[in-house]
Amino acid sequence: MIDSRIQRPPSRGMRRERLDVLLSQILDRRLTVVTAPAGSGKSTALAHFCDATEATVAWYTVDTFDARREVFLACLQAALERVLDGPDTGTWTTHDDVIRALETAPDREIVIVIDDLHTISGQPAESLLGELVAGLPSHVHMAIASRREPHFDTSRWQLSGEVREITSNDLRFRTWEAEELLDTTYGLLLRPDDVARLTRRVDGWAAGFQLFHLAVRDKPPPEQRRLIDSASSRSTLARRYLARNVLAGLTEELRHFLLHSSILGVLDGGLADAFLERSGSAAVLDDLDELGLFVIRLDETTFRYHEVLRSHLEAELATQTTEFELHERFVRAGDLLDGAGHPGEALRCYARAGRWDDVSRLAGRASGERFGGTHGWLDTLTGPQIDTDPWIALALARAELAAGRFHRARDHFATAESLSNDPGLGVECRRERLALESFLDPIATDPDGWLGTLRRGLRSDPVGAAAQLGASNTPQGSVAAGILHLLTGRLHEAAASFDGALLHEQLPDWAIHAGRLGRQATRLLDGPPDAGATIAVIDRLVGSLESAWLARFARAMLAITMVADGDAEAARVADRCHEEGDPWGAAFARLCAGVAADDDRTASDHFAAALEIAERHQTLALVAAAHAGLAQAGGSPAGEHREYADRLMRRLGLRGTFVDLVRTLRPQHDRSAPDHDAAVSIRCLGDFAVGRPGEEADLKALRPRARAVLQRLALESGRVVHRDRLVADLWTDQDEGAAVRSLQVCISSIRRALDDAGSPIRIEHADGGYVLDDPSGGRCDLVELESALRAAESASSVTELVAAADEALRRFGGELLPGVGAVDWVVGERERLRLAVARAACVAATAALPTDVAAAIDLADRGLEVDRFDDALWRLAIDAHAARGDSGAVERLRRSYDAALRELGVEPSPVGTS
Repeated sequence: MIDSRIQRPPSRGMRRERLDVLLSQILDRRLTVVTAPAGSGKSTALAHFCDATEATVAWYTVDTFDARREVFLACLQAALERVLDGPDTGTWTTHDDVIRALETAPDREIVIVIDDLHTISGQPAESLLGELVAGLPSHVHMAIASRREPHFDTSRWQLSGEVREITSNDLRFRTWEAEELLDTTYGLLLRPDDVARLTRRVDGWAAGFQLFHLAVRDKPPPEQRRLIDSASSRSTLARRYLARNVLAGLTEELRHFLLHSSILGVLDGGLADAFLERSGSAAVLDDLDELGLFVIRLDETTFRYHEVLRSHLEAELATQTTEFELHERFVRAGDLLDGAGHPGEALRCYARAGRWDDVSRLAGRASGERFGGTHGWLDTLTGPQIDTDPWIALALARAELAAGRFHRARDHFATAESLSNDPGLGVECRRERLALESFLDPIATDPDGWLGTLRRGLRSDPVGAAAQLGASNTPQGSVAAGILHLLTGRLHEAAASFDGALLHEQLPDWAIHAGRLGRQATRLLDGPPDAGATIAVIDRLVGSLESAWLARFARAMLAITMVADGDAEAARVADRCHEEGDPWGAAFARLCAGVAADDDRTASDHFAAALEIAERHQTLALVAAAHAGLAQAGGSPAGEHREYADRLMRRLGLRGTFVDLVRTLRPQHDRSAPDHDAAVSIRCLGDFAVGRPGEEADLKALRPRARAVLQRLALESGRVVHRDRLVADLWTDQDEGAAVRSLQVCISSIRRALDDAGSPIRIEHADGGYVLDDPSGGRCDLVELESALRAAESASSVTELVAAADEALRRFGGELLPGVGAVDWVVGERERLRLAVARAACVAATAALPTDVAAAIDLADRGLEVDRFDDALWRLAIDAHAARGDSGAVERLRRSYDAALRELGVEPSPVGTS
């Protein structure tokens, strides 16, 4: 029995890169807790992690028989001894025995997975586990899967950042993941809108998709689509699963409470007490939450039942009560929910009771309650009233507009307008329809209101429109201003706008999610030290805005961070935007696909597609970005693409195109690089690499923090970097003890990656720090560059000076560690090297000009590629071309020089020749 529970289960089902990113952080934390109801995919996700990791993994599936400390220790010892080679430590009787055995284990990363911890919840064995976690050595990590939170205290580790919590929301399938699951894993051919509807019906529950597949796999596609609406309530398999795995073992009181309160959908203690005519409901809800059932806590006091559980309970209740009794309960629930400020849930209850006057009354108000597509309460509306009530049609139109499904929104606005007998309502529907049509028409004038200002910003004046939207003091204006600031490369202003969206009083849910999502996207573009954590937060927020246009924006950005197939993922987002009538989203997603592409031809195709859409809709900021992308991908003619992009940047006041901005999100820059010196084995200039040309180590498996440690050591290759310096530079968000442990883990993972690649490069511990070196004689490109710069400074003749400057320019393969971003420990050195190389070129060109005009031109032109704002180099280049008599080149240079000055806010003045 023990042997079967200490074997790692086979990894089945679809891998999800989003979860892989979350779970990869297990090796950065002392403890990872995966908490979710039955059937959410906890064990599957951890099994996928085990397959992917290089760490040694011990797996132990706990059972109710393991509640005693001695039994738990015996099973844990069997699990660890199965995978570890070490001396015999005897029988373990205390947690100290476990710690000693782990401390003497081989020096490599170890992960202990404890599955089904809820089976010993509150028992002595669970307390023992808490003691064990407290004493884990730095190279050992614990991952727990449970239906409820552990009872032992984790707060002290949470405060120090040593705990990673993965919840049911993380495990929940997003619509795009469900599309891939149903297509590639289950072979079901459903339309995208059917997949979205099924995902809502099962609330992203992993088991829900499997149960649906089992129920419909032998049925034709029309029957499969028809059965979607019963996926969460009338499926025999689903009801049997819930009865056996969720409701079994509950007390009669808890079962009664769940059954009779399920009608509410959203509830707190007060609502439940009033509806059930009882007291003490708040305590019962807390108990249900702690039991790890399908109860989702919305805030400190408010909960909602998982859609699958609610539908099951509602169907069960219908078999136990008369139709009249059920009707009266829905009416009463609607009245209570309406009074408590939950119009969407109240509308659902009124619709279920057939109270269409109340549905119509609430529809307009509820449509503004949330930002998303026609999910939630709109899915519950059935019957002829859908096509005959103007308020319901208006609610549908506003929801579709918020989701970025513009064509559907326009049709619903027209329907609402035609149905309305109220002149005021008809005027409002017409106004909103015309505003949307103007927004979509490339040649129409800008509509009134924030939508028109946003359109003006997308087309011709992003800076001015962003300022106007920000001054509107509305959530819509703040979010739209943040988007425009992002497109213009103004990250600080974008962050302020998204923060501003969160400061309005009485914020709707959509504004809260949109503001947070925009803020995290801005943070990601700004190069946070822990990009993986930021990506995880963005993904959670995308889930809460799953069908909204802003979520598609974020999904396309996240595709760039994928190690593989990111361009295909972004292209799918573009296709979805096109289907839903969102041309701006389609153009933006195509830009992201171009950045994510692994080869220049594919990238050029995506950028060309983005350019065609952006030009058709006269979206100049995206036109500039597409031209910049084509220039970088080698699109012909590359120079003209770059020049056009620069001209638009100046006209629009852009600080950079969006393509330039998001390129830093790529996990690695694998485009063709220039030839490198065979003696160089550590490259920090341009694309970061470790290994001689053609023998570079594959570092894709390194997590962002470990990669940053390697890059920090490479910056001072061959010299000791003290541990305190590394901690100060890279762990600003943790206390010293946690940071040191994390540093040790990073060093270990780097060493393993280098060993696995067969690289001779080593990290040695020395003098309280670490040193990166290549014993085989390879050198760092920074060392070679510094040598060339010193030779230029000490040159005793023009010939030596020109040769040394030429060597420095050749060695300068690009910006210093561009993938690191604008972090303190690299910014100063990056600027120093750039200015030093430009100065060497300028000094050498000046010396060469009297006797060797060609050399002077070459050095000045190459120097301007390093620093295009160096005034002396511009003047020198103009003088050199004038000395050669090339008036055409002189004129082109003067125009480019004037443009550079204007970018700096300086009015050009005439430039003479010397």
